[in-house]
Amino acid sequence: MKYYLFILCLVYPFKNLYSQKYKCPLDNGYIMVGYKNNEDQQRYSLFFKVENSIPPIDFTVNTENKTDKVLSISKGKVILVTDEVGGVVAVKDMEHEKIIRYDKIDNIQVKQGDFIDIGQIIGTPKVNEFYPRRWDEYVNEIYFVNISFFVLDTKIRELIHSPLSVDNIDCRIIVCEKNCQPRIYH
Repeated sequence: MKYYLFILCLVYPFKNLYSQKYKCPLDNGYIMVGYKNNEDQQRYSLFFKVENSIPPIDFTVNTENKTDKVLSISKGKVILVTDEVGGVVAVKDMEHEKIIRYDKIDNIQVKQGDFIDIGQIIGTPKVNEFYPRRWDEYVNEIYFVNISFFVLDTKIRELIHSPLSVDNIDCRIIVCEKNCQPRIYH
């Protein structure tokens, strides 16, 4: 009995840590860390844009599969849906007290006010709009979705960017070297 309790005490905290991880929004998705192609327009890494007109991006999740669906990484309420800036869906995550912004969504499947579950289809990812160097050497297009995390500051009634570490999302991670491209050689 003592050993059982000891093992339970060791395993339980790790179970809770893992359950606090967000799922990957694309089934075959991966995050490229360290890739830079055109620094002014595109980075496949964790970054924060300082320009006020461009919202911050915490993760760019890529896939080569046109048929992949963008899935909700949390349970919550859809608080914004717009096609104006490339397809944006914002969800208030009830469990983690975060607001998650999904950017670059095609074929949006949810409406403002909907309550959604983890894994529910939000839409489809957009095709990469910026060609990498030597793009003609690649076979497939790359599709992507940008994810950003915010908290609501009730005193000033504004959204505050609240970035998460790459370890907090359960996507495959590809660490890129100096000349890594956003498409995979075939």
